[in-house]
Amino acid sequence: MGKDIRIRIAVVIPRGNEILLVRHVKGDRQYWLVPGGGLNYGETIEECARREIKEETNYDIKLLKLLFISESVSAEYERHLINLTFLGKILNPEEEAKPIQDDRVMEARFVNIDKLEKLELHPPLATFITRVFRDEFKENALFLGNLWSYQF
Repeated sequence: MGKDIRIRIAVVIPRGNEILLVRHVKGDRQYWLVPGGGLNYGETIEECARREIKEETNYDIKLLKLLFISESVSAEYERHLINLTFLGKILNPEEEAKPIQDDRVMEARFVNIDKLEKLELHPPLATFITRVFRDEFKENALFLGNLWSYQF
């Protein structure tokens, strides 16, 4: 024990019947994430969201509302991650979705909501994202608990 807790800010960005995702490569594994990343000390949540989305997708965004809070705590307590997932809006839609500053991100693209549950998504938010998407994001923020057993 004695390790730090990491806070990850992620932003669900819808466009029509799609949402924006990023494909990560870690060693020989590939998986998808809602774009976002780690909150730095002294950085606001909004600043983190803007920085990470710009780095991973080339978009400028605005946060609209909190969708989910979840955490990932490994069985051996070696990793503890708190995930704050927001709904966001693109402010420069004329730009192309592409990673511009993150070497782990291989691509950024919009994925049809109907294909979301077929992807390896970390953390496993596909069911929850699909639900709030279909409800037009009207639900209040949800606490999803520990999602580690579904990840990695």
